[in-house]
Amino acid sequence: MKVRLVRIAAIVCLCAGLLPAAPAQAALDSCDAGYSSPTLEPGGTGTFTFVMTNNNPNPIAWVQMTRPSDSNLTLKSGSTSGFITSVATETVTFSQGNLRRGRSQGFNVVATANRPGHLGSWVVQASDDPNGADPITCTGDMSVTVGHPSDITISNVAVGDVGQTQATITWDTDVASDSQVAYGLDGAYGSQSALDSALVTSHSVTVSGLVANTAYHFAVTSATPADGGTATSGDNTFLTDAPVPPAPPPVTGGGGTTSDGGVTKVLPGHTPRGTVAIKTAPTETTPPTVALVTSLAKPFSQEPAISGLAHDDVAVARVDYSLDGGRSWVVVPNPPGLGGKSVSFSFTPPRLDDGNYSLVVRAADTSGNVAQTEPVALVIDRQPPAVGAALVSFGPQVESVDAAGQLESVAGLDQTISLNAVGGPVSIMVEAAKAGSAQPSHSFALRQDPASGLWTGVLAFDQAGTYQLRANAVDGAGNRVVRELAAVAVRGAGVVAADTSKASIGAAKLTVYYRQAATGAWLVWDGPAYGEVNPLRTRGDGSFSLVLPAGTYYLKAEAEGYKTEVTREFTLDATTPVTPRLALTKRTVWRIGNWSWMLPGLALAPASVNVAPRTATATASLVGKPLPAFAVAGTGGTLLTPVNLRGKPAVITILSSWAPVSAEQLPALADLRGKGSVNVVPLYVGERVGRVTATLARGGYNLTAYTDDTAALIPELPQPNLPTHIFVSSAGIVTGTYTGVLTPAGLQARIK
Repeated sequence: MKVRLVRIAAIVCLCAGLLPAAPAQAALDSCDAGYSSPTLEPGGTGTFTFVMTNNNPNPIAWVQMTRPSDSNLTLKSGSTSGFITSVATETVTFSQGNLRRGRSQGFNVVATANRPGHLGSWVVQASDDPNGADPITCTGDMSVTVGHPSDITISNVAVGDVGQTQATITWDTDVASDSQVAYGLDGAYGSQSALDSALVTSHSVTVSGLVANTAYHFAVTSATPADGGTATSGDNTFLTDAPVPPAPPPVTGGGGTTSDGGVTKVLPGHTPRGTVAIKTAPTETTPPTVALVTSLAKPFSQEPAISGLAHDDVAVARVDYSLDGGRSWVVVPNPPGLGGKSVSFSFTPPRLDDGNYSLVVRAADTSGNVAQTEPVALVIDRQPPAVGAALVSFGPQVESVDAAGQLESVAGLDQTISLNAVGGPVSIMVEAAKAGSAQPSHSFALRQDPASGLWTGVLAFDQAGTYQLRANAVDGAGNRVVRELAAVAVRGAGVVAADTSKASIGAAKLTVYYRQAATGAWLVWDGPAYGEVNPLRTRGDGSFSLVLPAGTYYLKAEAEGYKTEVTREFTLDATTPVTPRLALTKRTVWRIGNWSWMLPGLALAPASVNVAPRTATATASLVGKPLPAFAVAGTGGTLLTPVNLRGKPAVITILSSWAPVSAEQLPALADLRGKGSVNVVPLYVGERVGRVTATLARGGYNLTAYTDDTAALIPELPQPNLPTHIFVSSAGIVTGTYTGVLTPAGLQARIK
C-alpha cells in the first residue's frame, strides 16, 4: 500500500496582525512553498521536500517544519544549502540563512513512518529574522498518508428523534468504520460528538445540549483508523423542536393520585353529560385501573372503534380519551357500568386526517382519583404522503426562480424552505444531489409545526454548483414517497482578498449602503430586518455571503493594514445573491531605522459589482399539451374539470393560505376575473375548502378558489413554487408557465 503524492503549486499565507509602531523585528508579508511527499510503507523512511520561494523585499533567514501533530513520524535529518540545520522531536529548523527576493530553494526533511493511516499535515513557518522572530505560517494541504486508505461512501444521512435539546443522526457506510458528528449553528460547526470507535456500517449518534427552536448544521464523519480511510458528508441541517406551550394547571379535588403524580385530575363538582358526579370531599385515595382492549399495532384506513375496561374499588365516575398525548380530552358518554365498580367502554374518534395520533385513555372514580393508560400511537393511513406547494426564502425575502427555472442561492448562507403535505407524513427530509450525481450530497430535515401543519427546514450549501432537490416523505404506516422539487443554482460566496498576492483576508468588515428612494440619501442597509447581518465580517478564508432585495446599493470593505475599498453603486430588480470579489490594496509602511508606521488610505478607483440579472420565469413539461384530467372542489360548492375551462383562455395559479406571497398575488387575480374574459382558477394544493374560504373572506376577494385537498395533482403539475401560474388556451392547451408574483398587466400579457 502506497502513500498518495500531494503537490501544491503555491501556498500563500499572510502575516497575522499589523506591524506596530515599535522596533521592527520581521517584515515578511507572505511566503510561497511547494511540497512533495514520498511514497511510504509503514516503517519506511523517505524525504519530504519543501521548495520555498521568496516574494518579499526582505530575505528569508529562518524556516521551520513541524511534523503533523497527530502523526507517528520520526524525524531523522534535514538538509539545504546556506542554512544551519537542527532536528528536534517535533521540528526541523533551518536558521541563519539568506534566501533573497525572487529566489527559490529546496529544504529536505527525512522521516520514518511508524504506522499506517492519515497522519495529519506539516506546518511550515518562515521569518526574516535569523532566529525566527515573528514568523508567518504557510497554509495549504501538506498532508501525510501512509498506506492505502479505504474508500468509504456515506449514504442515507437522516435525522430522527429530534427534541428541544437533542437529536439522533443516522447514516450508512459501505465499509465498517467509526462514527462522529460535527455540529453547530453554521457551517463552521464548533462542536463534535464523542468518537464512537465501534466499526459499523449503520451509524447512529445522538447529540445533546442543544437549544430549542434553533437551526443546526452538521456533518458526519466515518473513518477506518487502521489504514487511514476517512469520509465526511456535506453540510446538513435540522431544526430542534420549539418549546411546548405549558399545559393547563392540574385541577385538584380528588384525594388520590396516579403513579405519575395525578397530572390529569378532573374537576370535582363538574359533571359533564354522560358522567357521574365527583365528590367535593373525597372519601378514599385509591385510584381506579384502566386498560385498552383494542390493538392499535397496525394502521387503520378508517377511524376504529376503540374499547377497553376500567375498574374501581368504589365507583367509576367517568372515562375520557385524548388524541394529543393528554393535552385535551373528550368524554366517553355513558359507558356501560358507569357509576359501578366495572365499566366497559367503547368509542370511535371523529373524522381524522391521515397521521399519527397519541392516544391516552383515563378513568376517574367518584373521589376524583385518576388513572390513565400509557400513550399509544393510533395511525390513520388512507393515502401515501404527498408534498404540496413550497416556499423558499432568505429570512423574509421570498426567493423566486431564475431564467433557467431554478432557485438561486449562495454558498454559506441559509435559506428557509416551507411546504405543506398531506397523507400524514411523520418525517420529511429534503435531499440535494449535485448535478451529474445520483447520490445526495446534503440532507435537510424538516420539522412540522403542530399548529399550522407546515413543514419547515433550512437549506444550506457549502459549495457552488447546481443541486436537484427532492423531498423524501415517510408516514406512520411506513409508506415512503419521493417528490422532485426545484433545482437550486448555488453561486460561490463573495471574497475579500489582497490585490497583489491574491491571499484572502479574514475578518474584513463589509458594510452595505442603500439609497433611500424618497430622499436619495445613502443609509446603512438594515440587514437584521431581512434576516442578515450588516456590517458583516468575512470568514477565515475571506469569503462572505450576501443576498439583497430590490434596490440601489454600494459596498465598503475595510481590513487592518489595507486601504478601504468603496464600490460603485449597483441596482437590483429582485432579491439577488451578491457575490463580488473585492481586492484591497496594502497600506504603505514607512521605515526609519528600527521604527515603522503605516499610512492610512482609501482606494481611489472604486470597484464594480457585477450582478447577473434575474427573471422570474420557468419552463414546464406541460407546455404544448392538454391539461391533465382533474376534478377539484370549489369554495362555492362547485366542481371544476378541464372541460369547464374550454371556450376562453384560463390561468391556473397555485397558491397557499399560509404564504404571504400568495396574498400578494390575489388582488391581481381578482382584478383579472372582474374583466370576465379569462377563466381565473386560484388552486390551493393540499388544503381544505373551509380554510381556503376563510382566507378569501378575510381579504374580501370576489373569487372562487379550488382545492386539491389530497394533492392528487402534484405529480401532474410543474413544481409548485409559490405562486406558479399555468396559462391555458381556449382549446385547453397549456401555452406557458410562470413562477413569481404578476401584476394584472403581467397576467394579461402572458395570456395573450
